[in-house]
Amino acid sequence: MQAQSRPALSLGDGFTFDGQGELIHQARVEASTLGEQILGVLVVLHFGWFGGWPIKVADGLLGAGRTAVTASSVAVWLARRRDKGRPALGLLAILSTLSPSLAPVAGGPATART
Repeated sequence: MQAQSRPALSLGDGFTFDGQGELIHQARVEASTLGEQILGVLVVLHFGWFGGWPIKVADGLLGAGRTAVTASSVAVWLARRRDKGRPALGLLAILSTLSPSLAPVAGGPATART
């Protein structure tokens, strides 16, 4: 049996066959509801199942960037709290054990900044 598929941005038609190759169920996009069609597009977009490797690489780089911005923002926020004399002791202890690079921010006394 040979099947051809057309490239699409949404999840396409679905077919289920039994052990002998007989068609037992088919789900056509044209017969689905508007909500199912929207869900099909959103799933493809969410998981990055379009555009190939360039999209996956770009998504990975953007995800790493979002993580770096969030981590540095939290570090700055904690340093400012510490400098004002209101350290978040529980969070500082957790961060200093998880990441030694945050130990100066999370632990030591406030230092003069230039």
